[in-house]
Amino acid sequence: MKSNWQFLVIALILGFYSWYSVSFEQKVNSTVQVRLETTNQPRDLVVREGLISTIDVVVRGPKSLVRSIDSRKIGYSLDLGALKPGENILNFTPDRIPLKGAVEVVEIKPPRIVIQAEEVARKEVPVTVAWTGNLASDWLLKEKLVEPSKVVLRGPRSMVDKVDRLSTQQIKVEGRTPLMFEDAVSLDVPGDMSVEPAKVKTLLVFGPKTREIWIRVPLVLDRDSAKRITDFEPKEVRLHLEAPLRLINEDRLHEQVRAFLRIDPDVDPGRYTLPFQVRLPEHTTLLKTRPEAVEITVRK
Repeated sequence: MKSNWQFLVIALILGFYSWYSVSFEQKVNSTVQVRLETTNQPRDLVVREGLISTIDVVVRGPKSLVRSIDSRKIGYSLDLGALKPGENILNFTPDRIPLKGAVEVVEIKPPRIVIQAEEVARKEVPVTVAWTGNLASDWLLKEKLVEPSKVVLRGPRSMVDKVDRLSTQQIKVEGRTPLMFEDAVSLDVPGDMSVEPAKVKTLLVFGPKTREIWIRVPLVLDRDSAKRITDFEPKEVRLHLEAPLRLINEDRLHEQVRAFLRIDPDVDPGRYTLPFQVRLPEHTTLLKTRPEAVEITVRK
């Protein structure tokens, strides 16, 4: 029992000493930078101007307590629940700054802020593809596709109303004669706005410049078919093609086009009207043939 009384007396003495030290210790002023934390912002409003990230708080208290303040652990909770479109004046009050003990708030700098808020708008806008590259003179973009072709833009109404379309971020196409680019590409969105989805699937298809042309080529027999076909008319055919300019300009198209006859090895002898087949070089399209079929005679 005696030992407990001794500890009690010691505790009372230490408590009195602590109170005395704090109460009569030299008081000092200090400026603490406090981060601003916003709460309850209406979902249909966006802050355009005036919001700051920190405030300076002048505090006063015993020197030891003031020095022990850790600004990283202090935040000012700014309630935006009453925000309305237009100008909003928000005052800072000391009771929202969580300080302990004998430390008090002397001043808050700035004492208030003026916030400009605006209604949030949403709008569906089409997407265009932005790309750059150093293509060969006879090469070009044939097709470009984006999926989805429209996206939903969200942001301040005054900004959203001015946007009629969005572009992808610039795509750099490598090579002089590329064939295709395919990837998910981010959109180029102006500041203070967001978009859904943030990326679109983009497809670019390239190919040579082409021109339509009529050419005349001999009609030849497939090796196996030649053993059974005794006669065919006509001996040459005309082809309407869409072909690369380079092949046409370099006069190499005829040598790469082949028209030939092929029959089923089990076909019975007789006379037939059959279509012929055409083999074309890369990037060449067959548009029309004259004639569309030929007369052949098949022997036993």
